[in-house]
Amino acid sequence: MPSFLPLVGRAHWTKRALLASIGLSLVALVADFQQWTLTKRVATGEATLGELRTNDSLQAFISLAQLAALIAAGILFLCWFHRAYANLKALGAEDLPHGPGWAVGYWFVPIVNLVRPATVACDIWNASDPTADAGSWRRRKQPSLIIGWWLTFLLSGLVGRVGTSLWNGASDPDRLRQAAVVLLVADVLTIAAGVLAVVFVGETTTRQEARASRQQPPTTATA
Repeated sequence: MPSFLPLVGRAHWTKRALLASIGLSLVALVADFQQWTLTKRVATGEATLGELRTNDSLQAFISLAQLAALIAAGILFLCWFHRAYANLKALGAEDLPHGPGWAVGYWFVPIVNLVRPATVACDIWNASDPTADAGSWRRRKQPSLIIGWWLTFLLSGLVGRVGTSLWNGASDPDRLRQAAVVLLVADVLTIAAGVLAVVFVGETTTRQEARASRQQPPTTATA
């Protein structure tokens, strides 16, 4: 029987990294709003193109910081995700459709990564339920938390790419303003996805700890 390794430590650092990423997204939201305001003022002659370029440079710096935070959060999240799935056998779950390696591997397979990570997340959530029987977890409904998180995550990436493309191709204040609006929407979606990810990590960790405490005999090993 595989040993259960507590997720608490991994969850702690994963949530911290996600919150840092959310914080930078809030900063980006303010910068994008400022950019939208400046494009309106440039169009009416109340601001100069120089002010717009200065804010654009600030946005570029914030984007780099966001990318660094996202990479760090992504690495920690995948470490947590892998362990959460690997724990399921120790928690008594039967008929698991994937191996722990693929729980992470699916994230890097084109096309497949649009769906499979979400199905694995649903498996983790349902099989971690303290009240679920060994095989009954597969008959449970897909959790709305996971569906909402995944759709928001995908949309944030799509809208962000569209906004960046519009911004890079803009040649006048009107087009810059349109691009800024799209980037604002992307920021909101990114923040929402981050918040839902924090909830997912926290709640899943709690569910696994509760399920592990019900195991007889205990199969917990020290992390």
